[in-house]
Amino acid sequence: MVTIIVLIGNASNIPSTIALIFSSSFGPRAAFGGMLGAAFFYPPSRRFTSTI
Repeated sequence: MVTIIVLIGNASNIPSTIALIFSSSFGPRAAFGGMLGAAFFYPPSRRFTSTI
């Protein structure tokens, strides 16, 4: 219920927020962050599933 009230109170900001999300999610900075996150995730997952 509170969420609906907040969304209605900020209805004028919703279109610009959605545009900001889409413009920020497909840029080079997002791609670099995804690669960096994958680099940190991959080695620990290999360690835990190793059969040696």
